[in-house]
Amino acid sequence: LIFTVDGPKSIQARCSTMFQVTTGEKLIAAVAAASATDPSVIEIAEGDIFLTATLNLTKPITVRGAGIGKTVIKRDAMVSSLRMLELSNASALVENLTVTNGYLNSGTGAGAYVSAGTIRRCEFYNCRNQPWNTGWNQGGGVKLSGSNSKLIACVIRGLNVSDGQGEALWLESSAVAESCLICDNKCTTTGRADAYMVRVASATLRGCTIVNNYMGNSVALYNANGNGRIKDCIVYGNRGSIATSGGLGNGFDISGSISATTIQNTLVTDPGFVDFANKNYALTAGPAVDAALSGTETLALTEVDAAGNQRQVGTAVDIGSLE
Repeated sequence: LIFTVDGPKSIQARCSTMFQVTTGEKLIAAVAAASATDPSVIEIAEGDIFLTATLNLTKPITVRGAGIGKTVIKRDAMVSSLRMLELSNASALVENLTVTNGYLNSGTGAGAYVSAGTIRRCEFYNCRNQPWNTGWNQGGGVKLSGSNSKLIACVIRGLNVSDGQGEALWLESSAVAESCLICDNKCTTTGRADAYMVRVASATLRGCTIVNNYMGNSVALYNANGNGRIKDCIVYGNRGSIATSGGLGNGFDISGSISATTIQNTLVTDPGFVDFANKNYALTAGPAVDAALSGTETLALTEVDAAGNQRQVGTAVDIGSLE
């Protein structure tokens, strides 16, 4: 740094502390050692990281992996029940990694529970809560609760559960999920009409794709009240055994509070996926391309889509999570 000054000056610098870790034990230790006030960055190397305790971020810490599928955080086989991530600091950030095999036999948010903080460019695979009839299981993949809770450009897939409510993603209390792909999940219950895959209550779902999920007799996306905002999303190709009447789409796509205010510019018809049958949910030319709404609430939080590609290619952002 070069400073040109014309008299006495004082300079104050605030630097981040950097940790580099290769094991679950070192990761938990680095979180414990980080400053409670100054920013810290923990970089995790490629490979499998096994946790025996929740990665709990109560401090302004960034946890950064080497990329989805490269850094993989797993529940240790010796632990029967474990929430994988918990964030409760507005400056906490987890990015660029995969979280898998989270399981809770009590509580909510097996993959992650966020009351404040951001998860960005992560994948949650096969994270789930216990069956509903023995307790709550909100957000088996991810639960967000609070105005400082954000899920950005993430993928939630591979859940296979017997019951749930907002099992893949639960949003409440002004939380935001943006540019996320929720796909290829399964909830087999036929005894509950409220076994939703994604539940939104007084929160915002923006620029997301919810596709090819299976529910017994419920819907992929439930908007719980008139304060939820669902905008520029694709909800299509979801399936089940007993269709729901009065919603949007094919009877398995959207139900709940449905109005022009709560659900805007959202497709429940074929958006033109590259290859739906082989689970390639990128877009070809079609109604979603360059069709997202403009305005201050449109895709304001991320520069990339759910595949890590540039978020806008063309005259406008595309509808859904994949540009």
